[in-house]
Amino acid sequence: MSAPRYLLVLLREHGDADALARDLARRTGLMPAAAPRGAILLCSSPMLGIFSSPTAVLVGHLFDKKTGRSATSSDLTDPACLPGRLLEDFWGGYIAVRRTEAGDEILRDPSGALPCYHVSLPAGLALASDPQALCDAGLLIPDVDYASLARHLYGAGLPTAHTVLRGLADIPAGFRLRTSTHTIEEMWSPWRFVASDDCAAREPLEDRLARTIQNCVSAWARHHSRVLIGISGGLDSSIVAACLSRTPAQIVAATLTTTDLEGDERPFARPLARALGVELIESAYSHDHIDIGKSAAAHLPRPVARTQILAHDAAMLQFAREHRIDAFFSGNGGDNVFCLMQSSKPFVDRLLHDGPTPGVYRTLIDICRLTGCSPLQALRLAVRSWRATGRSYGWTGDRSFLSPDALYAADGSIDHPWLVAPSGALPGKAAHIAMLVRAQLTLEGFDRQRGPITINPLMAQPVVELCLSIPSWRWCAGGRNRAVARDAFADRLPPAILHRRHKGGPDGFSVEIFERNRARIAERLLNGRMRQHGLLDRAALEHAMRDRGPTTGIERVRILALLDTEAWLDHWCAMRSSMLAG
Repeated sequence: MSAPRYLLVLLREHGDADALARDLARRTGLMPAAAPRGAILLCSSPMLGIFSSPTAVLVGHLFDKKTGRSATSSDLTDPACLPGRLLEDFWGGYIAVRRTEAGDEILRDPSGALPCYHVSLPAGLALASDPQALCDAGLLIPDVDYASLARHLYGAGLPTAHTVLRGLADIPAGFRLRTSTHTIEEMWSPWRFVASDDCAAREPLEDRLARTIQNCVSAWARHHSRVLIGISGGLDSSIVAACLSRTPAQIVAATLTTTDLEGDERPFARPLARALGVELIESAYSHDHIDIGKSAAAHLPRPVARTQILAHDAAMLQFAREHRIDAFFSGNGGDNVFCLMQSSKPFVDRLLHDGPTPGVYRTLIDICRLTGCSPLQALRLAVRSWRATGRSYGWTGDRSFLSPDALYAADGSIDHPWLVAPSGALPGKAAHIAMLVRAQLTLEGFDRQRGPITINPLMAQPVVELCLSIPSWRWCAGGRNRAVARDAFADRLPPAILHRRHKGGPDGFSVEIFERNRARIAERLLNGRMRQHGLLDRAALEHAMRDRGPTTGIERVRILALLDTEAWLDHWCAMRSSMLAG
């Protein structure tokens, strides 16, 4: 089953839109659904349009915060209350639109679970789940904006309202677009939950976290009968798998291995699958799935992938087809939500919050256990961090392999409302929120026309809001990263996973890709579109790509990301040429 898709056209004139709706349905293959006056809604599933009135529509999935049940149209009888009530009483993956005399208001949920790309039209505004839907409808002819690409490459994962395709933007998670003023407004802020006193609630914090995550996983699982969960042997995906095992859904787990021991997670995935009683598929990353001329992010309006992801996605899509999977669950975002932090900032937070108490010393020792540094080193790092950024978080751009012209175009592009720390903010919590910002561009998953929906339940609004209320020093208690999450699931995970401190990954596979294709990679990057448009530093690339043995891990990660970007450019430039040719 493919992921849900939608196209919503908001016309300024409330005239007869039937003929346009029929034409768009024919072009896209999507089905008409109920929509407000002067609007056209097309969906891949009738379940997507769960609420519609003459002046409002909600597209996506919506759950009640108190009960976890799926919301229906009877829960949303007053369109005027949509923004406030949705954020306070509900959560899910949705966009909500309210039509007024002054213009339209479009809200995207704080988890970012449902994309919302938009283009301006002579007669109004078009919104869609993916850029391909807009292209199929004839509402977007893709055109790469190379200045935006420079800003994106420098931004190092910073999400913005602009994409790299000219004229195509998106609504950031938790924000609202007002067409009357052409402005994006922050409707949900993580800083609101940092000051919460929820840690003093009646229920033990660990129990509350376990219950909240279970409720969110169960709510999503009720919409799907056969689910695939990717387990890496790490804590985050194991928590999601443990919660899925308590739902009626049929579960298949999958783990991918590399040829080196560092990338073989089977010794951890197997006991987890046995403990949970779920089927485990074991497979290997394959070079048969690697084509350096193909992008793993070709379906997205920004290049946000690295070449090795092609092998991961190909394997998971094959498993999904073979097992008739209708949803892919992931532990993605867990490190970010559970405040995995290897720094002295939690010590600074506790010192600023509590003053020089015995608890502050305990946190200092926790950080030493976590990082392996001495108390004196931790103190020095704390002072250095405080002098460098104070209470704010300093987001650092990535200058590597970018030309002076690209860096000039990217100047001043590091900006996001969540990075603006309010007065009295604690630096560790500012870093926690920056981690949530960093997760935003990693959530979309597979091409919606090829694969099942990707669900990241650890990024669900109730989970994020609860985790934000937990002080940073609680997450490193006992010298363990993500300590609160470990304690919350202590009775549901095998000890090998619960107490695991270091995790492997597919780095060995990326090294193989790089060494097997070094000459071809160099040729593509040194003579490709980015070089032609002056974005890359030729001398730096030539130095890194010489046959001089292995590159550094940081260099390799960046080069494979640039390689995927080059393939992403080829895809969208070819798409533009094809559309213009008719």
